[in-house]
Amino acid sequence: MKNYILLISICSLLFSCGIKKEVYILPNGYQGKVCVFYNQPFNKGETTRNGSVMTYYVPKDGIIFLNKEPRDITDLEFYYVDNNRTIDLTFSYDELSDKTVIYGGRKGWLTLPDNKEILYYSFYVGNKKTIDSINEINSEEFLKAKYYSVKKN
Repeated sequence: MKNYILLISICSLLFSCGIKKEVYILPNGYQGKVCVFYNQPFNKGETTRNGSVMTYYVPKDGIIFLNKEPRDITDLEFYYVDNNRTIDLTFSYDELSDKTVIYGGRKGWLTLPDNKEILYYSFYVGNKKTIDSINEINSEEFLKAKYYSVKKN
């Protein structure tokens, strides 16, 4: 009985710690907007969990569907992977340049034509030219197009 209670206590402790860091692995050379849609009926994009770290493997189209709620995250990391070599991408708050960076992370609600609201997180990957070209597009329409591109498949 003591062993059973000890086992339950350990499991409770392990599962209560939760996710504290998210790591995004991007296809090498990817530039564009990455969109993560939460509370979906299915998953799209591979994920792995190792302790308190959740890793998302971003597909080539930059769209991830998760059938779970978002987490309160304290740390984010972003990488390109090329032939088993990782390339660190930095998050930039500064003026954009020719260097590829992560820029403009945003969490919000997307309202669909049927008034259904979808929770999402998005960020840009690219240099000044790439990000400026995406910014010229209506952001809400862009997100809807990304969302429906998966739902139709």
